[in-house]
Amino acid sequence: MKSVPFCVVEKPYMVWGYDVEADNIHFLERVDAELYYRTAHNIIANGGAADFEASPAGREDDDQDRKDVSSLSRLLWHHGMETLVMMLGALIQAPSAAHAYFLKCKTEDAAAIAGHLLREDRPKYNRLNHAPFTLVNLLNGIHLYAGWDDRDAIVERFARAFGSMLHAYASEQHRWEYNSIKHGLRASHGRFGLAVGVEELPGVPAPIEAMQMVGYSRDASFFDVAKPLRNATTQASKIHFRTEKVGVSWSLEKVVCELQLLSILLHNTVAALRIVAGAKPGSVTFNRIVEADPFWEAYFSLHAGNVSHASIADEIDAKNARLPDKKHVFDSYMKSNMEAQ
Repeated sequence: MKSVPFCVVEKPYMVWGYDVEADNIHFLERVDAELYYRTAHNIIANGGAADFEASPAGREDDDQDRKDVSSLSRLLWHHGMETLVMMLGALIQAPSAAHAYFLKCKTEDAAAIAGHLLREDRPKYNRLNHAPFTLVNLLNGIHLYAGWDDRDAIVERFARAFGSMLHAYASEQHRWEYNSIKHGLRASHGRFGLAVGVEELPGVPAPIEAMQMVGYSRDASFFDVAKPLRNATTQASKIHFRTEKVGVSWSLEKVVCELQLLSILLHNTVAALRIVAGAKPGSVTFNRIVEADPFWEAYFSLHAGNVSHASIADEIDAKNARLPDKKHVFDSYMKSNMEAQ
Protein backbone atom coordinates (compact mmCIF):
# COMPACT_ATOMS: atom_id res chain seq x y z
CA MET A 1 0.00 0.00 0.00
CA LYS A 2 1.14 3.53 -0.79
CA SER A 3 -0.04 6.94 0.36
CA VAL A 4 0.27 10.57 -0.75
CA PRO A 5 -0.04 13.42 1.76
CA PHE A 6 -1.67 16.66 0.66
CA CYS A 7 -3.62 19.67 1.91
CA VAL A 8 -6.81 21.30 0.68
CA VAL A 9 -6.16 24.91 1.67
CA GLU A 10 -5.04 24.14 5.24
CA LYS A 11 -6.85 20.84 5.89
CA PRO A 12 -4.49 17.81 5.91
CA TYR A 13 -5.27 14.48 4.19
CA MET A 14 -3.54 11.28 3.10
CA VAL A 15 -4.90 9.18 0.24
CA TRP A 16 -4.05 5.46 0.19
CA GLY A 17 -4.07 2.85 -2.56
CA TYR A 18 -2.11 0.09 -4.20
CA ASP A 19 -1.21 2.48 -7.03
CA VAL A 20 -2.13 6.07 -6.19
CA GLU A 21 -0.11 7.34 -9.15
CA ALA A 22 -2.17 5.24 -11.59
CA ASP A 23 -5.41 6.41 -9.95
CA ASN A 24 -4.32 10.01 -10.44
CA ILE A 25 -3.40 9.48 -14.10
CA HIS A 26 -6.69 7.69 -14.75
CA PHE A 27 -8.62 10.63 -13.30
CA LEU A 28 -6.73 13.23 -15.36
CA GLU A 29 -7.20 11.27 -18.59
CA ARG A 30 -10.98 11.15 -18.04
CA VAL A 31 -11.53 14.89 -17.46
CA ASP A 32 -13.79 16.19 -20.25
CA ALA A 33 -12.38 19.70 -20.44
CA GLU A 34 -14.06 20.32 -23.80
CA LEU A 35 -17.59 20.10 -22.34
CA TYR A 36 -17.88 23.87 -21.90
CA TYR A 37 -16.42 24.58 -25.35
CA ARG A 38 -18.90 22.21 -27.05
CA THR A 39 -21.81 23.71 -25.15
CA ALA A 40 -20.78 27.25 -26.07
CA HIS A 41 -20.66 26.35 -29.76
CA ASN A 42 -24.00 24.55 -29.55
CA ILE A 43 -25.48 27.74 -28.12
CA ILE A 44 -23.98 29.80 -30.95
CA ALA A 45 -25.12 27.28 -33.60
CA ASN A 46 -28.68 27.31 -32.27
CA GLY A 47 -28.88 31.10 -32.25
CA GLY A 48 -28.74 31.49 -28.48
CA ALA A 49 -26.04 34.13 -28.76
CA ALA A 50 -24.73 36.37 -31.51
CA ASP A 51 -21.96 35.53 -33.91
CA PHE A 52 -19.11 37.38 -32.17
CA GLU A 53 -17.28 38.41 -35.29
CA ALA A 54 -20.40 39.62 -37.11
CA SER A 55 -22.15 41.23 -34.16
CA PRO A 56 -20.09 41.47 -30.95
CA ALA A 57 -22.81 43.36 -29.12
CA GLY A 58 -25.38 40.60 -29.64
CA ARG A 59 -28.81 40.57 -31.23
CA GLU A 60 -32.34 40.77 -29.84
CA ASP A 61 -33.44 37.13 -29.59
CA ASP A 62 -36.83 36.00 -28.42
CA ASP A 63 -36.93 36.73 -24.67
CA GLN A 64 -38.05 33.27 -23.52
CA ASP A 65 -35.49 31.45 -25.70
CA ARG A 66 -32.78 33.72 -24.39
CA LYS A 67 -33.88 33.14 -20.78
CA ASP A 68 -33.65 29.37 -21.30
CA VAL A 69 -30.17 29.68 -22.75
CA SER A 70 -29.20 32.05 -19.93
CA SER A 71 -30.11 29.51 -17.25
CA LEU A 72 -27.97 26.80 -18.85
CA SER A 73 -25.09 29.16 -19.67
CA ARG A 74 -24.83 30.62 -16.17
CA LEU A 75 -25.07 27.21 -14.53
CA LEU A 76 -22.24 25.93 -16.73
CA TRP A 77 -20.20 29.11 -16.17
CA HIS A 78 -20.27 28.67 -12.40
CA HIS A 79 -19.66 24.93 -12.74
CA GLY A 80 -16.72 25.57 -15.06
CA MET A 81 -15.18 28.20 -12.80
CA GLU A 82 -15.49 25.91 -9.78
CA THR A 83 -13.89 23.04 -11.71
CA LEU A 84 -11.02 25.16 -13.01
CA VAL A 85 -10.33 26.71 -9.59
CA MET A 86 -10.26 23.24 -8.01
CA MET A 87 -7.94 21.96 -10.75
CA LEU A 88 -5.60 24.89 -10.15
CA GLY A 89 -5.79 24.14 -6.43
CA ALA A 90 -4.75 20.56 -7.17
CA LEU A 91 -1.86 21.80 -9.31
CA ILE A 92 -0.69 24.07 -6.51
CA GLN A 93 -1.28 21.78 -3.53
CA ALA A 94 -1.60 18.16 -4.70
CA PRO A 95 -0.20 17.59 -8.21
CA SER A 96 0.43 13.91 -7.41
CA ALA A 97 -3.11 13.31 -6.14
CA ALA A 98 -5.51 15.52 -8.10
CA HIS A 99 -8.14 12.75 -7.99
CA ALA A 100 -8.07 12.77 -4.19
CA TYR A 101 -7.97 16.57 -4.01
CA PHE A 102 -11.26 16.79 -5.93
CA LEU A 103 -12.93 14.37 -3.51
CA LYS A 104 -12.02 16.50 -0.49
CA CYS A 105 -12.27 20.03 -1.95
CA LYS A 106 -15.57 21.57 -0.87
CA THR A 107 -17.36 24.66 -2.18
CA GLU A 108 -15.93 26.84 0.59
CA ASP A 109 -12.44 25.48 -0.18
CA ALA A 110 -12.80 26.45 -3.84
CA ALA A 111 -13.83 29.95 -2.73
CA ALA A 112 -10.72 30.14 -0.52
CA ILE A 113 -8.48 29.03 -3.40
CA ALA A 114 -10.08 31.66 -5.65
CA GLY A 115 -9.26 34.24 -2.97
CA HIS A 116 -5.59 33.21 -3.01
CA LEU A 117 -5.51 33.46 -6.80
CA LEU A 118 -7.16 36.90 -6.74
CA ARG A 119 -4.78 38.22 -4.06
CA GLU A 120 -1.87 36.50 -5.81
CA ASP A 121 -0.64 34.92 -2.59
CA ARG A 122 0.14 31.22 -2.49
CA PRO A 123 -1.61 28.93 0.00
CA LYS A 124 0.46 28.20 3.11
CA TYR A 125 0.85 24.56 2.04
CA ASN A 126 1.89 24.36 -1.62
CA ARG A 127 4.22 22.43 -3.91
CA LEU A 128 5.36 25.35 -6.05
CA ASN A 129 8.85 26.68 -6.57
CA HIS A 130 9.93 29.95 -4.94
CA ALA A 131 9.17 32.22 -7.92
CA PRO A 132 6.82 35.14 -7.15
CA PHE A 133 3.25 33.87 -7.10
CA THR A 134 1.17 35.77 -9.67
CA LEU A 135 -1.52 34.74 -12.13
CA VAL A 136 0.86 35.41 -15.00
CA ASN A 137 3.62 33.27 -13.46
CA LEU A 138 1.15 30.48 -12.67
CA LEU A 139 -0.19 30.46 -16.23
CA ASN A 140 3.34 30.66 -17.63
CA GLY A 141 4.20 27.55 -15.63
CA ILE A 142 1.12 25.74 -16.93
CA HIS A 143 2.04 26.59 -20.53
CA LEU A 144 5.78 25.98 -20.14
CA TYR A 145 5.73 23.15 -22.68
CA ALA A 146 3.13 24.63 -25.02
CA GLY A 147 5.78 25.53 -27.60
CA TRP A 148 4.19 28.81 -28.66
CA ASP A 149 6.47 31.55 -29.98
CA ASP A 150 4.01 34.18 -28.73
CA ARG A 151 3.37 32.50 -25.37
CA ASP A 152 3.89 35.68 -23.34
CA ALA A 153 1.17 37.54 -25.28
CA ILE A 154 -1.23 34.59 -25.04
CA VAL A 155 -0.65 34.18 -21.30
CA GLU A 156 -1.13 37.91 -20.71
CA ARG A 157 -4.58 37.74 -22.34
CA PHE A 158 -5.47 34.58 -20.45
CA ALA A 159 -4.44 36.21 -17.17
CA ARG A 160 -6.41 39.39 -17.86
CA ALA A 161 -9.58 37.45 -18.70
CA PHE A 162 -9.22 34.91 -15.91
CA GLY A 163 -8.57 37.64 -13.34
CA SER A 164 -11.86 39.29 -14.26
CA MET A 165 -13.68 35.94 -14.14
CA LEU A 166 -12.19 35.18 -10.72
CA HIS A 167 -13.37 38.52 -9.38
CA ALA A 168 -16.95 37.66 -10.40
CA TYR A 169 -16.72 34.06 -9.18
CA ALA A 170 -15.41 35.08 -5.75
CA SER A 171 -18.16 37.65 -5.13
CA GLU A 172 -20.90 36.83 -2.65
CA GLN A 173 -23.64 37.69 -5.15
CA HIS A 174 -22.37 35.22 -7.72
CA ARG A 175 -22.17 32.40 -5.15
CA TRP A 176 -25.79 33.14 -4.21
CA GLU A 177 -26.69 33.02 -7.89
CA TYR A 178 -25.03 29.62 -8.41
CA ASN A 179 -26.85 28.12 -5.42
CA SER A 180 -30.15 29.59 -6.60
CA ILE A 181 -29.78 28.06 -10.08
CA LYS A 182 -28.65 24.68 -8.74
CA HIS A 183 -31.24 24.23 -6.03
CA GLY A 184 -34.97 24.33 -6.70
CA LEU A 185 -35.00 26.66 -9.73
CA ARG A 186 -34.91 29.62 -7.37
CA ALA A 187 -33.31 31.91 -9.97
CA SER A 188 -35.08 33.51 -12.92
CA HIS A 189 -33.51 35.33 -15.86
CA GLY A 190 -34.32 38.35 -17.99
CA ARG A 191 -33.48 42.01 -18.51
CA PHE A 192 -32.12 44.19 -15.72
CA GLY A 193 -32.90 47.87 -15.32
CA LEU A 194 -32.39 50.29 -12.43
CA ALA A 195 -33.88 53.78 -12.50
CA VAL A 196 -34.25 56.41 -9.77
CA GLY A 197 -36.47 59.40 -9.32
CA VAL A 198 -37.61 61.81 -6.60
CA GLU A 199 -41.11 61.34 -5.18
CA GLU A 200 -43.21 64.48 -5.41
CA LEU A 201 -45.35 63.16 -2.55
CA PRO A 202 -44.12 60.68 0.11
CA GLY A 203 -45.21 57.16 -0.83
CA VAL A 204 -46.24 58.12 -4.39
CA PRO A 205 -43.80 56.76 -7.01
CA ALA A 206 -42.20 59.32 -9.27
CA PRO A 207 -43.68 59.39 -12.79
CA ILE A 208 -41.81 57.51 -15.49
CA GLU A 209 -40.73 60.71 -17.23
CA ALA A 210 -39.05 61.85 -13.98
CA MET A 211 -37.02 58.65 -13.63
CA GLN A 212 -33.37 58.49 -14.64
CA MET A 213 -31.85 55.19 -15.82
CA VAL A 214 -28.80 54.26 -13.73
CA GLY A 215 -28.01 50.87 -15.19
CA TYR A 216 -29.33 48.42 -17.79
CA SER A 217 -28.31 44.93 -18.85
CA ARG A 218 -29.76 42.66 -21.54
CA ASP A 219 -29.12 39.66 -19.26
CA ALA A 220 -29.47 39.19 -15.52
CA SER A 221 -30.30 36.66 -12.81
CA PHE A 222 -32.89 37.33 -10.11
CA PHE A 223 -33.24 35.41 -6.85
CA ASP A 224 -33.94 35.72 -3.13
CA VAL A 225 -31.47 35.20 -0.28
CA ALA A 226 -32.07 34.78 3.45
CA LYS A 227 -30.59 37.49 5.67
CA PRO A 228 -30.65 37.88 9.49
CA LEU A 229 -32.72 40.61 11.13
CA ARG A 230 -30.74 43.68 12.15
CA ASN A 231 -29.61 43.53 15.79
CA ALA A 232 -30.87 39.96 16.22
CA THR A 233 -28.78 37.69 18.43
CA THR A 234 -26.88 34.75 16.96
CA GLN A 235 -29.32 32.36 18.61
CA ALA A 236 -32.36 34.22 17.32
CA SER A 237 -30.89 34.34 13.80
CA LYS A 238 -31.05 30.56 13.66
CA ILE A 239 -34.83 30.93 13.45
CA HIS A 240 -35.69 34.48 12.38
CA PHE A 241 -34.70 35.98 9.02
CA ARG A 242 -35.88 38.24 6.24
CA THR A 243 -35.63 37.81 2.46
CA GLU A 244 -33.61 40.02 0.16
CA LYS A 245 -34.27 40.30 -3.58
CA VAL A 246 -31.01 40.29 -5.54
CA GLY A 247 -30.29 40.98 -9.20
CA VAL A 248 -26.95 40.17 -10.85
CA SER A 249 -26.31 41.57 -14.33
CA TRP A 250 -24.06 40.00 -16.95
CA SER A 251 -23.66 39.52 -20.70
CA LEU A 252 -24.75 36.25 -22.37
CA GLU A 253 -22.33 36.86 -25.23
CA LYS A 254 -19.45 37.30 -22.79
CA VAL A 255 -20.46 34.21 -20.82
CA VAL A 256 -20.40 32.15 -24.03
CA CYS A 257 -16.92 33.49 -24.75
CA GLU A 258 -15.84 32.58 -21.23
CA LEU A 259 -17.17 29.04 -21.51
CA GLN A 260 -14.69 28.59 -24.35
CA LEU A 261 -11.88 30.12 -22.29
CA LEU A 262 -12.75 27.87 -19.35
CA SER A 263 -12.43 24.81 -21.56
CA ILE A 264 -9.07 25.94 -22.88
CA LEU A 265 -7.62 26.78 -19.45
CA LEU A 266 -8.98 23.60 -17.89
CA HIS A 267 -7.56 21.47 -20.72
CA ASN A 268 -4.16 23.11 -20.42
CA THR A 269 -4.08 22.79 -16.62
CA VAL A 270 -4.86 19.08 -16.94
CA ALA A 271 -2.09 18.80 -19.56
CA ALA A 272 0.39 20.37 -17.11
CA LEU A 273 -0.74 17.97 -14.37
CA ARG A 274 -0.28 15.00 -16.71
CA ILE A 275 3.27 16.13 -17.40
CA VAL A 276 3.90 16.37 -13.65
CA ALA A 277 2.50 12.81 -13.39
CA GLY A 278 5.10 11.56 -15.89
CA ALA A 279 3.68 12.13 -19.38
CA LYS A 280 6.19 13.27 -22.00
CA PRO A 281 5.61 16.95 -22.91
CA GLY A 282 5.22 16.05 -26.58
CA SER A 283 2.46 13.55 -25.82
CA VAL A 284 -0.05 16.12 -24.49
CA THR A 285 -1.68 19.02 -26.30
CA PHE A 286 -2.14 22.64 -25.27
CA ASN A 287 -5.09 24.61 -26.70
CA ARG A 288 -5.30 28.26 -27.67
CA ILE A 289 -7.77 30.61 -29.38
CA VAL A 290 -7.91 30.25 -33.17
CA GLU A 291 -8.14 33.63 -34.95
CA ALA A 292 -7.25 35.17 -31.63
CA ASP A 293 -7.36 38.89 -32.46
CA PRO A 294 -11.06 39.04 -33.51
CA PHE A 295 -12.05 36.91 -30.51
CA TRP A 296 -10.18 39.00 -27.95
CA GLU A 297 -11.30 42.27 -29.50
CA ALA A 298 -14.94 41.17 -29.22
CA TYR A 299 -14.47 39.67 -25.76
CA PHE A 300 -12.90 42.71 -24.14
CA SER A 301 -15.59 44.98 -25.65
CA LEU A 302 -18.45 43.05 -24.05
CA HIS A 303 -19.85 44.21 -20.71
CA ALA A 304 -23.02 43.96 -18.63
CA GLY A 305 -23.72 47.64 -17.97
CA ASN A 306 -23.00 50.11 -15.21
CA VAL A 307 -24.63 48.22 -12.31
CA SER A 308 -23.18 44.77 -11.58
CA HIS A 309 -25.76 43.88 -8.92
CA ALA A 310 -28.53 45.34 -6.79
CA SER A 311 -30.43 44.27 -3.66
CA ILE A 312 -33.83 45.28 -2.29
CA ALA A 313 -35.04 44.26 1.17
CA ASP A 314 -37.28 45.30 4.03
CA GLU A 315 -35.32 46.77 6.93
CA ILE A 316 -36.43 44.99 10.11
CA ASP A 317 -34.81 45.84 13.42
CA ALA A 318 -35.03 43.22 16.17
CA LYS A 319 -33.43 45.43 18.82
CA ASN A 320 -36.62 46.08 20.81
CA ALA A 321 -38.65 43.14 19.54
CA ARG A 322 -39.60 40.08 21.58
CA LEU A 323 -38.87 37.30 19.11
CA PRO A 324 -40.71 33.99 19.59
CA ASP A 325 -38.60 30.87 20.12
CA LYS A 326 -38.72 27.54 18.27
CA LYS A 327 -41.64 26.33 20.43
CA HIS A 328 -43.84 28.93 18.75
CA VAL A 329 -43.00 27.38 15.34
CA PHE A 330 -43.76 23.84 16.55
CA ASP A 331 -46.98 24.93 18.25
CA SER A 332 -48.22 26.50 15.01
CA TYR A 333 -48.47 23.00 13.51
CA MET A 334 -50.52 21.76 16.44
CA LYS A 335 -52.90 24.68 15.99
CA SER A 336 -53.25 23.93 12.27
CA ASN A 337 -54.03 20.30 12.97
CA MET A 338 -56.66 21.21 15.56
CA GLU A 339 -58.33 23.64 13.13
CA ALA A 340 -58.37 20.95 10.44
CA GLN A 341 -60.29 18.62 12.76
